[in-house]
Amino acid sequence: MLRIVRILLAVIPLLLAAPAAATPVLETVDIDATAAPGGDGLPSCKTQLGALESKPERPGGKTYAGTLRKPDPTGMPEVVVMDATQLPGYEADTLPPQPLEGPPEVLAAIKNVFVRAEAHERVRFSFWGASHTGGDFWTGRLRHALQGKYGDGGHGFVLPAALYKGHRASDINLCRTDGWMSDWHSKDNAHKDGLLGFAGMSVQSTDPRDFGWVETARSVKFGRSVTRFEVFVLRQRGGGTLHLSVDGGEPIPVATASDGEPSMVQVTVRVTSGKHRLQMAPAGDGPVRIFGVSMEDGGEGGAIVDSMGIRGREARDWIHWEPTMFQQGVDVLAPDLVVLAYGTNEAADQRYTMEEYRADLTAVLTKLRTATDAPCVLAGPSDRGWKHEKGRYAIWARTVPVAQVQREVAAEHGCAFWDWQAAMGGPGSMVGWYYAEPQLGAGDLIHHTRGGYTWIADRFLAALESAGAP
Repeated sequence: MLRIVRILLAVIPLLLAAPAAATPVLETVDIDATAAPGGDGLPSCKTQLGALESKPERPGGKTYAGTLRKPDPTGMPEVVVMDATQLPGYEADTLPPQPLEGPPEVLAAIKNVFVRAEAHERVRFSFWGASHTGGDFWTGRLRHALQGKYGDGGHGFVLPAALYKGHRASDINLCRTDGWMSDWHSKDNAHKDGLLGFAGMSVQSTDPRDFGWVETARSVKFGRSVTRFEVFVLRQRGGGTLHLSVDGGEPIPVATASDGEPSMVQVTVRVTSGKHRLQMAPAGDGPVRIFGVSMEDGGEGGAIVDSMGIRGREARDWIHWEPTMFQQGVDVLAPDLVVLAYGTNEAADQRYTMEEYRADLTAVLTKLRTATDAPCVLAGPSDRGWKHEKGRYAIWARTVPVAQVQREVAAEHGCAFWDWQAAMGGPGSMVGWYYAEPQLGAGDLIHHTRGGYTWIADRFLAALESAGAP
């Protein structure tokens, strides 16, 4: 009975917040910038930042790194390293493949995404998650693999101004001033209005000295061409003018002021296929809030991988995102496969009971399933450790029950589940990864090295591609 009450308490706010009628049509603005000269000969990020006569100040004098809750390893089982070669996951390449789990019809729907990709249809993979996703290392490797097989459909989602130091994107050039106010649910100096678009994040500035730009890659194999930028901005009372500049050209003004309720606007900037830079800056006549940009390339077929991650976050943040804008954004993305990669932070929060977690995850997947019927996968929590001293570590025992809740709730909502911790070698494998040669686990015993993310991405993609196989 208690479980039912908790689930209702989590779901009822979503039902009350949901629009009574059909989701309003998303307002769109179309800009033809096909006469832009292309992205050659533009100043570098360092040069452009150095040219500023005065620097914009960070909002409130704070850095934009944000704060994280310190985990408590009290009572967790310990491992003392005597022989590193005997640790779980130390020999990662000898581990058996970790398959997707889920109802047969769900696995068959995932398999069909790859059948369509092989038939030269455009396919989109949209990832939401915490720092594993926000770093765009494992999703970046997946983007490479998918685009290498099925073609480059464009980079997908990115913010024009990083949320914090360490928030990055693969195969794309980014530049930002420090005056942007980054925002996500529960951030210390957040707007606290739930207006976070469809990725759960935004950046805002009123200072005309601020700018942020996104640019196609120059030297790597992928991400070297774009035919349109899809920019998502907030229209609000007192909103300012957003200046968009393609390849260093004259600013194109986009008004974000509104007399009514806040709403999201999709601004499409069309360019000729090739390398381009899109710069965004406030005009200085009011706040400009940006929810993100999707960089897409025209033509038939190709894969797009959206990486929408925020470090330290949990799945329950979704409950607080304004539902209309979330629905509109998912409608625009129209993902063919959705992946939610949360759980590592939930496993570290000893105050968060499994009953509460189940209720919150049920609410999150209810929100997801209201927005899209695309096949979905929950990529479970990775193994996580804590260093007491050299050779003596704590292991997060909560990771296994968090994964079990995901396994059960995923099946209830027509999603598959992939056990990240099991793929690594099981409980304690993060310590094994830390000692492995080459090293796969980072020194914080939470994240992976670049090689570790490559390894886990390859295993995850193998599980996706073999979904539904006998």
